[in-house]
Amino acid sequence: MEILTLIAMLYKIEAGIKHDPPEIKRTVRQRDAAPIIEKKIKPWLEASLAAHLPQSPMRQAIGYSLGIWKELNVYLQDGRIQIDNNLAENAIRPISLGRKNWLFVGSETGGHTAVVLMTFCTTCRKNKINTWLYLKDVLQRIQSHPASRLHELLPDRWQPGSY
Repeated sequence: MEILTLIAMLYKIEAGIKHDPPEIKRTVRQRDAAPIIEKKIKPWLEASLAAHLPQSPMRQAIGYSLGIWKELNVYLQDGRIQIDNNLAENAIRPISLGRKNWLFVGSETGGHTAVVLMTFCTTCRKNKINTWLYLKDVLQRIQSHPASRLHELLPDRWQPGSY
């Protein structure tokens, strides 16, 4: 299918700039990916829309894509943004798989607490941080840590202290 080939071209561009700094990624995306998206993918979607029945899953998917077109192309403007949300999808997959098992968490407050803890653990895992060591270190430091620098204690910026 033509559209799959076009999407594969976008991912090939991303593979080539995977380890490049954000500024380079943005430049390459503007040069190589933007024309594919604007001159090939968007026209294909617009032309294909009329070829499908209004309630068909394909037409709904195409209509959805065109409806969020601006959002789908944000990654072209910022080299820090990924082409897709696979990392986020993979991070929440355990939650989706366990949803049925967690129907009975005791209370709404218990459910909220479970979500907060799972998000915390997933964030630590994503940043390759030992959750227990991180929590212990932050709890020991937070009282004397300047409020204006609390961002330093977030998992993506955290450096272990000397405790």
